[in-house]
Amino acid sequence: MNRYFSLIPVVILITTACDQKAPQVTPLPRMVKAAEVAAVGDSQQRIFPARIESGDSTELSFKRGGQVESLDVRQGTNITQGQVLARLNAREAQQRVNERQTAATLAQRQFDRFQTLAGRQAISKAEMDVQRASRDSANAALKIAREELGQMTLNAPFSGVAASVPVRNHQVVAAGQTVVTLTRTDLLDVVFSIPENLFSAFDIRNAQYRPIVRINSLPDRQFTAQYKEHSGSSDNSSLTWQVILTMPRPADFPTVGGVSGTVTINLANLPANAGREAAGGAG
Repeated sequence: MNRYFSLIPVVILITTACDQKAPQVTPLPRMVKAAEVAAVGDSQQRIFPARIESGDSTELSFKRGGQVESLDVRQGTNITQGQVLARLNAREAQQRVNERQTAATLAQRQFDRFQTLAGRQAISKAEMDVQRASRDSANAALKIAREELGQMTLNAPFSGVAASVPVRNHQVVAAGQTVVTLTRTDLLDVVFSIPENLFSAFDIRNAQYRPIVRINSLPDRQFTAQYKEHSGSSDNSSLTWQVILTMPRPADFPTVGGVSGTVTINLANLPANAGREAAGGAG
């Protein structure tokens, strides 16, 4: 009998444990990109974090391979449009130009003689056509040789700064290998992200509307920018679109890239429904 009474506490303990609910696990908060909403009179503004970078960058290279004979720039060098940046060893290319120039000169002289004979009706039209074809072929070969010689020199297509120079003098480079990365110094790119509902309503291609840009390193000033381009699709994790604006580069803008700042978009410039949705979504 005592054996049965001794089992009662065990049964009670098991029953009590079964009635207890399992502890609930609090889900981790979802990370989202934040934007500030500021009331300005009767209108509202959305302020988005932005990254301000140097404008268009172009990787410059030779169309032909060869050995670098002279490299006239270093990283950080200011460049003017048309400036010679680098040259390849062009001895063979120059020799081809000389040879084809000689051949073109001889072909022209031969054509001139036959043209004189044709005026006297001393040769047939067919013979004259052969000489004309020979002259044209020699001139075409000379043009190609001159173009090849011109490709041995790398010139700056626009003014800017040499952001990087990954090659050295006397190095052998392949056709298409980057020699200088040239970045524009007269323009800046303003990169930021906006939510889908605001992007679909915002008339980004409207040249009359220019969002306000503030640069953290120039806190007492504000600038206007205009639309340049945007990403082809929204980001799946944040449901935002990346937009790039362009603006003139201030004279005192830091030489380094990747400076932080903000973009202010006035909701009053959007359709009424879009403005209410954007303002409500921010709350």
